[in-house]
Formats: sequence, C-alpha cells, structure tokens
Amino acid sequence: SSGINAEYGVYLSERESGHRNYAIGHYLVNKGCIKSAGTTSSLSRVLELYFQLCSIEGDVRGVSVMGATLANGGRNVFTGERVISEESTRNMLSLMFSCGMYDYSGQWAFEVGLPAKSGVSGVILAVLPNVGSFAMWSPPLDTYGNSVRGVRFTKEILASNRQAFLHPFTAKPGGIYGPCGVRSYHSSAVTAALSLIRRVKK
Repeated sequence: SSGINAEYGVYLSERESGHRNYAIGHYLVNKGCIKSAGTTSSLSRVLELYFQLCSIEGDVRGVSVMGATLANGGRNVFTGERVISEESTRNMLSLMFSCGMYDYSGQWAFEVGLPAKSGVSGVILAVLPNVGSFAMWSPPLDTYGNSVRGVRFTKEILASNRQAFLHPFTAKPGGIYGPCGVRSYHSSAVTAALSLIRRVKK
C-alpha cells in the first residue's frame, strides 16, 4: 500500500460479526454516553463509522508517520503543518496509553510505559512523546490480540537502548525535529534494532 485506504472486505466482516460492539453501543445509549443516539438508526450510524475506521489499511511507514505526528504535538514532521490540535493529540495519546493494547493495556503501561495502539492485523504503533515513534507488523497474535513479536520487540529494544530512544531530538523553533536529531536517532535506533530483529525473527 502506498497510502491510507479502506478495505471493503474487512468492513463487511466487522459489520457482520461485531455483535459485542452492537451490545456495547446499546449499553452506551442506555447510559447516555452517546449523544443524540436515542434511536436504533442513530446508533447504527455511529457503529457504521466505527466499522469503517476499523477497516482502514496502510503500510508501516505511513503508520509510523502518524505516530511521529502525535509525538510532535500534532504537527507533521516533514512539513511542519498542524494536522491535529494539541487537545486532540493529548486525548489520543491518553487513550492509547490507557487502552490501546486491548486487555493487556494495564500490564503494557507498567512494563513498557508508552502510548501505543495495536490491531488484529498484527500491527503495533508506539509513540515516544517529543521524541518519535515506531511501527511494526507481525501477524501472529497472543491471547490479547496483540502481535507476539511486536510486544517482545518493543520491550527488548527499549530495555537495550533506552537512552537513545528517550533522548529528545534537536528541535527547530516551533518544535519541529531538526535533521541532525533525526539522523542521530535513526542511526542509534537502527544499530540497536537490527540485531534484535534477527533474534526476534527466530
């Protein structure tokens, strides 16, 4: 994939098999948590949007750029353009930290401590605020629905190279990462990651 697309087959599957989501939706309506969703048709519109969002597909590079944008306070790291408000960025990172890894989120918060989002495709996006992000894709899933190798990779690369990953970039005015910081981060991250990737692949 060269960009962000919607996979229609996944959308149909989500819509036809999302019984738990329908149940949660009705519960939220009953509790007044979904505004203006007092009828079945209005709830259906909410769920339709949710199923469509669950069916978005992209490549690892695109996902990592999304994460870097969140790490950069909502500004695209290549153009400097603000594409997400500061408030929305903060809210998204808070949600990713508290529940982005399904039922494993609490343990992830203690063991890894980064905002992250996983998907049942095998993707994991981890964000290091004010530093950067990295994305990985490996389909075998654990019992929580998270990538087995992705979880292991994240834990091990942070443990073995924490200083490089948590060292802030050199920033230009306005908070955009300078090229020297990017190159330094990229070099140290790649050096640490290559040997780890070889081990995790086994």
